Amino acid sequence: MDLRLKFANYVVDKWHQNNHDLEDIPCVYVILSLNYWEGYKGFDIKYVGSTTKLKSRYKSHKIPKQVQNLGLISLMYYIPMNKGFYDYEIKLIRKLQPQFNKLRYGNI
Repeated sequence: MDLRLKFANYVVDKWHQNNHDLEDIPCVYVILSLNYWEGYKGFDIKYVGSTTKLKSRYKSHKIPKQVQNLGLISLMYYIPMNKGFYDYEIKLIRKLQPQFNKLRYGNI
C-alpha cells in the first residue's frame, strides 16, 4: 500500500475531522482529497500544515478550494499538539510529499 494512502487511512481513523466547529488551538493538520468514484481507496494527502490557531488558519486557507477545483472532495483532519508541531509538520511533508506543499520541492 502506498505510504500516503496508508497515512491518510490512519489520519481518518485516529485524528479529529473538521466539523466546522473549530477552536483556535495549536495542531498539525492535513488536507485530504477524496475521489468519490474510488471510495475509501481514493484518499490522498494534498497538504500538511501546522498552526497555533486552527480556526483562523482554516478560514483563510486556499488549499481546500484548489482541491475542489481538481474535481475532488476536500477534507481536513487535525491532531492537537502543544509543542513539537512544527517539527512534526516538516517530517510529514518530507516523508509524504503532498502535492500542494512548497517544501516538497525543497523550499522552506
